[in-house]
Amino acid sequence: PFTYEPSVREFLRRRIRPKQQHQQQPHDQRPPFTPVAFTLQPNKTPQSITRNNQQYALKQRLETLLSLSENHICSDCPNPLPRWASIISHTPNNDYTMGCFCCHECAGSHRKLGTHVVYVRSVDHDDWKENEVLALENGGNNRVNAIYEALLTDKSVKPGASANGWERER
Repeated sequence: PFTYEPSVREFLRRRIRPKQQHQQQPHDQRPPFTPVAFTLQPNKTPQSITRNNQQYALKQRLETLLSLSENHICSDCPNPLPRWASIISHTPNNDYTMGCFCCHECAGSHRKLGTHVVYVRSVDHDDWKENEVLALENGGNNRVNAIYEALLTDKSVKPGASANGWERER
């Protein structure tokens, strides 16, 4: 068995069993209890509270837009329940920006077009700005498709739900 040297043993003994043991004071000699006020949440500035409220309001507007029947399906393919938004920076008439809702796979194809043409935001994970939500309110899947598919003679050229990346980007 392992044994300590006397100096180490004395050190440990003093650390484990100090000479002066604290005795509990009788109840009547204790200082009165003073409650301490504290919050469980981290300190929040008024700016962060206002920003959170604004984000909540913008997300509620997005959910309202997604509840419209035209936005229940991706703007580019037949995938249901799109959770990404594509904000078109410049419309053909350059009058205002507009946007549409798309699925995860099509959002990747939109992102590859470049931010000078379109920028993509997640409905669930990204922070939103007022002008981005306005663009979606100005657009919507039906309006965007009416503009960009107006010259298509064959509507069946849209990619299917199981299309690969190359088929989505052509």
